[in-house]
Amino acid sequence: MGRQTKEVRNQKSEVRSQESGARRLGIVLVAAVCAVRVLAQENPNPITWTIAEAKRSKDTVQVRVTAKIADTWHLYSIAQPPGGPIPTRIWITDDQPFKMTGDIHGPKAESSFDSNFNMDVAYYEGEAEFQFAVKPINTSKQTLHVRASYQTCNDRLCLPPKTVTLTLDIDNKK
Repeated sequence: MGRQTKEVRNQKSEVRSQESGARRLGIVLVAAVCAVRVLAQENPNPITWTIAEAKRSKDTVQVRVTAKIADTWHLYSIAQPPGGPIPTRIWITDDQPFKMTGDIHGPKAESSFDSNFNMDVAYYEGEAEFQFAVKPINTSKQTLHVRASYQTCNDRLCLPPKTVTLTLDIDNKK
């Protein structure tokens, strides 16, 4: 009977030890999730996008898309080389009454070596303005939908890639 009691005590001790380890692991996981949330909540939306009509010619409308970038954050360039962070991409979908008539033009990006990617990366800080021309297919008032996908980072973390849709009403009779 004494031997059985000792085995039961040992088993209970092992169970308590496992439970204690599981509790510690749970506490560490909760702390890690909270830390990520706190960092992300410092500025959960560090990029603010706007869209406007820049100018108009006989057949085209020049569109201006602006990214306002919060302090300490940066937005990767539209010309970011492969193998590094996700570049900013701006486009219009094919199912609209507009066609792009050229390339997207953006500001000159800053560049510096990033040891996380082991390469030079190109990025914008403060504000980045992009312009491109669209040609309306018909002469009625239409809404242009522009999509921008991007990734933004600061010196402590990178937020997951995000895509936003911007809309601009264009009256083709102007």
